[in-house]
Order: sequence, then structure tokens, then C-alpha cells
Amino acid sequence: MASSLTETSPSAGGTQTRTDSDLVFDKAVAKFKSRLNRTQANQFANCTLDDVRDQIRHIQNRHGSQRRLRNMDRLSKFVEGMDQLGKVVEVFLNLHNGVALIWGPIKFLLLVASNWVDSLDSLLGVYGQIGEALPDLTRYEHIYKEYPYVHTHLESYYCDILEFHSNALDVFARPDQKDAERDLIAHQSRIDQQYSTVESKIDPPNYHEDYEIASQKRFQNTSGRWILSHPLVSDWLDHSSKANGKIYLSGIPGAGKTVLTSSIIGHLRDRRSSGRGSADSFSVSYFYFKHHQPKKSSLLSMLLGLLAQLVAQDESLLDHVYQACRSAEPRQFQSLDEVSRHVSMALQSQPRSFVIIDGLDECTEASRVLDWFESIMSTQDDTSGDTDFNIRLFISGQRDGILESQMSHYTRIDLETSSGHDQDIEAFAETMAIKIRERFSLNPEIERDIAVRVTSKAGGMFLYAQLVLNNLLSQTSKYDLKQELKAETFPEGLEQA
Repeated sequence: MASSLTETSPSAGGTQTRTDSDLVFDKAVAKFKSRLNRTQANQFANCTLDDVRDQIRHIQNRHGSQRRLRNMDRLSKFVEGMDQLGKVVEVFLNLHNGVALIWGPIKFLLLVASNWVDSLDSLLGVYGQIGEALPDLTRYEHIYKEYPYVHTHLESYYCDILEFHSNALDVFARPDQKDAERDLIAHQSRIDQQYSTVESKIDPPNYHEDYEIASQKRFQNTSGRWILSHPLVSDWLDHSSKANGKIYLSGIPGAGKTVLTSSIIGHLRDRRSSGRGSADSFSVSYFYFKHHQPKKSSLLSMLLGLLAQLVAQDESLLDHVYQACRSAEPRQFQSLDEVSRHVSMALQSQPRSFVIIDGLDECTEASRVLDWFESIMSTQDDTSGDTDFNIRLFISGQRDGILESQMSHYTRIDLETSSGHDQDIEAFAETMAIKIRERFSLNPEIERDIAVRVTSKAGGMFLYAQLVLNNLLSQTSKYDLKQELKAETFPEGLEQA
């Protein structure tokens, strides 16, 4: 912080006179820094929000499976609040690298406290209270710009956080805690090394990339969300429900099954990450079959993808597979029997395992995939005595008239007859029709006609609506657009589109 009596603020664009409160603020920041030891100062210097999020994921991997942290779900609001505070402090208080003094202590405290569940939960509880008390600071940026005297409130928020962390550091950085910190760092390093070894050994397909690509296909945040409130899916997602553990989402080509499947995956990933939804722990694993990619079209490729995800969510499972990897022959972990054994154990060892498979019809061994799931889930049938399976399976695919008989006992959702799906297509058509009207200065009647025609001709095919509307929007002139809208040129099906 500058020690002169005047300084130029990049946000205000001029020279501001330092006030008494500014000097108090400077002293508070300097006092906090002076109480840090050299190691802490170095660790905090370049700490970022991503570092804190990584630490949170490590805690969830370690403690989340036991669901022993009551306050874990309250942490997200605190982190969001600290992100906002750090941004406005750097801009409006001209505090260089001010966010590092926020993220550094948070990461350190989470790391050290994670060795004691009660202490960690208490820390999370306090963080939760702070997060709930903080306003949405980014909403008032215009006020900070126009009324510099309001900056004193930002200073107070920031100083309070520094004071809290200063006191917390005194408690958690005692000699015995420092030993624990070293142990924890060594432990985390060992976990990272184990996962790296396992991942390189099993060499799984890039399942995460498929999820990201599918998620980006949603035209807006609410697109595809209707599937989560579908009664059958809602029951399937409910830990306490004794609904059928197997769901089959069927649809014609281009209907949008992959986007809907990704909505379910995203929901479960978020729920697991935040700790919301249930007192029970659960794992989430998924796979996208791709018929044109040999590494993503077989039973083995699916099992490798599932195993890579499952070991990342359970430390004890990771250690077990790591030990197996160390003693395995170079090609042993590409053996179907070996991988199948580990995945089966991993899924059955969790209180609840959600498995989502997209594009079964694109798998060259679809029947074997169904047989494999049947074998591990029928074991549950024999031992549980009811339908409360710990494994819950969601499969999407195109109807081919062959696999349906093998899936006759699955709960089935036909996409073309689902009202939520039609509403999604209609909403997409209306949104795109507005863009077309604005681009070509059309009257509202033509806009409505475009939306209605596309929705009615789509016949449940999201891809049809997407292709037709993107084509209309890409026309270079109003004349060309009108030519495309003529009845004789308007596409009648997916092939024409």
C-alpha cells in the first residue's frame, strides 16, 4: 500500500486525498502481514481462487464420502462472497494483490483443519455465517465509483476478514499444527502421485471432454433442466426412494438425448460437490459412447472411464487400485476381467453409485454392456431383498428394436412423448426467431410463424430445429431469408435440414 498522503485510484481516475480511515486501513493490512511467518507469506503471495477450490475438492474426496461435515454446503456462499470482496478491494481500494491475503489464509486453514473433522466443521460453520452476512458487493460498484466515502465500508469488511484470519492462524499454526500441516501436505502429495500412476496405467478415454462438449450444446441455462423434475427421474435421483434403479431414455436421432443426459450428470456433480441433497454419500460416474471413436465404443473403454472417475472420488479405493497397479503387468490393466473386477467392487462399495451412460446404440458391444450391469445389479437383488439398489443406472440411446427386449424391465422415458422436451424445442425456436426478426427487421407475425413452423415440423428432433434456425439466421439478406421460408424450400425432415 502506498505511504504517501495522496494516490491515484485506477477506478476513480483522479487523485484522492487519504483520510484517517484510509490510514487505519493501511495499518490493519500492514499488521496482518507482520504477523505472518516467512513460510506463510510466501505461500499466500500467489494464492488464487483456483487453489482454494482445489483444496475444497481434496476435502470432499477425503471427508465427503463419510458425510461427516454438516457445514460443507455453506462454504460455497462464503467463497463467492470472498471472490467479490477481493475484486472490489483491488479495484476501489487500490490494494495490490489484495485477493492473495484472502485466498492464502483460507487455503491454509482448510488444509490444516481438514485433519480434525470437528475443527474443520466449526471453521466451515464460521465461514458459512460470514458468507450469509456479506451482501452482494458487485451490485454496488456504481456506488463505489460515484461516492468514494463509501469505501470505508469495504475497508471494514476487508479488515474484519483479516482480523478473523489472523486469530485463526494463531490457533491453527501452533507447533503441533505445523507438524500436522506437513503430514497433510505429504498425504495430499501421495494421493496426487497415486492417482497420476493409476490414470497413466489404465489410460482411460477422455470422458470429461465429452461432458464439456455436450454441456455447451445447451442453448441456455434452463435448457434440458425439465428432465430433472420428471417424476421418474426425480425418484431415481432421490436417495430415499425405492424406485426402479434403472432408467432408459429413448429417442429418435437428433432428439437431444445427450444434452439431457449431461443435465443429469451436471446436477449430480454439483450436488456431490456442494454436499446438498442427502445425508448419504454417493459416487457419480458417466460415459459417452462414440461409434466413430474406437476408444469410446466398447465395454472395456466404458469400464476404464468409470474406474478413472471412481478412484478420484474415494481415497481408500484409490489406494486399493494403486497397489494393484504397482504389482500388475504392463498390459494387465487393459484386461477386461481385471478392470471389470475393480469397477464392480468400486460401485458396490459405495452407499449409492449413480452411473450415467449416453449413446448405448453407438456401442459396438451394447448387449454385453447391458449384461455386465445386469450381473452386478442382480447381485444386489439377491442380497438386498428389495429394490433399494445402491447402484442406480441411467442409459440413453436410440431405439433400434433389438436392445429394447433386453431392457424391458427398465423404467422407460420416450423423449418424443415428453411435454418438457417439446417445451424446450419451442423455447429454443422462439429465442432464435427473435434473433432472426432483429437481424432482418421482420414484423412480429413472421417471427411467430418461424417459431411455430419449426416447432411443429421438428417432431421432437432438437437437432432439426437447431439446423433450420441456424440456417435462417445465417442468411445474408432479407431476400435470401424469404426464399428459405417458402413452403417448397422449407425442410420437411432432418435429412433436408
